Amino acid sequence: MREIATTDSSSASAPAGPGGLATTTRRGQLIDAATDEQAIAAWLRARARKSPATFDRYKREGTRFLDYLQRRGRTLDTASLDDVHAYEAALLAGQVTGKPRTPAAADSVFAVLGSMMSLLSAAGYLRANVLVLREKQTAESDIRVERFMSNAELAALFDEAGTLGTSPRDERIRFTLVWFLSTGSRVSETLKAPMNSVYLAQEAGQSRWIWRIERKGGRRADVPLRNDALDALVRYRRHLGMPHYPTPDRQDGFLVWPLRGQSTAPLFRGTVSQELKVFFKRAAERLEDAGQRGHMAQATTHWLRHTSATQLLDAGASMRFVSKLLGHANQAITSSVYDHADRETWRHEINKGQSYQI
Repeated sequence: MREIATTDSSSASAPAGPGGLATTTRRGQLIDAATDEQAIAAWLRARARKSPATFDRYKREGTRFLDYLQRRGRTLDTASLDDVHAYEAALLAGQVTGKPRTPAAADSVFAVLGSMMSLLSAAGYLRANVLVLREKQTAESDIRVERFMSNAELAALFDEAGTLGTSPRDERIRFTLVWFLSTGSRVSETLKAPMNSVYLAQEAGQSRWIWRIERKGGRRADVPLRNDALDALVRYRRHLGMPHYPTPDRQDGFLVWPLRGQSTAPLFRGTVSQELKVFFKRAAERLEDAGQRGHMAQATTHWLRHTSATQLLDAGASMRFVSKLLGHANQAITSSVYDHADRETWRHEINKGQSYQI
């Protein structure tokens, strides 16, 4: 995969790309780009305020798509719907990254690419955005409703957690399981957090443990820690040979450590995600119901965030509180993602009415 520079080094004239393909600057164009590489770099600069993880993903997906088109002798501007369908088939077959994508994951990829093509079209670099012709693989309800664990699946998860030992890997799995379920945090929010982002605060005359999270876009939020999260952190710190509680003056690295000791950089999210995916599949084998077993075997780390929110809503927590806990920009996002919880409440409430028979 070629490296796309995100610094502003474009010019009005540029050499042809692979296969002699080149794009010329159009009159009225809002970005200074004469090649597809320069156009993607301009799109990335326009998205520079995204979180590092989101920015890296945008760059990765844009570069992969362009590489694929160039191997077919196409540019972003000459790509056809057939090219789009061929790329989608390659994603699903695992020919792009070596790992097959699900239809929902393919939709997620094209959401990123659609954003890119839309901006480049609006900026006058492309004549049109061909991706508007593509039909989504999955309905919104298919994507969002199932990505959480039921009570039976959670029970299997905790039963399997009871078999964990005291190895560095087992201790890390035990800690991250509880932490994600208790805080509802994103993987990236947890992995980039330093140990001393957890601190003891005085509020209304009481001492409370707080976790200062850095959200997407650099926003910060102070989240009160539940006892289960704090207990899990104390155990994990004890395993790492630290004092039980973090203090502001101690530099203890990040919340989640690599197996071989403290690191000066956040742990790669794929490390933790793959570790937990393997664990979820082990837990799934404990389920007798084949449907539940198959469902849980597909679980990813992000499911813990959805499960945390679903459990809170089922227990009567307000949508406003859960929205704030998850760091959603507005309550409507939370409501749209967790409308399965709303439907369960509707079923319960509607049955309180009088039963009519005619």
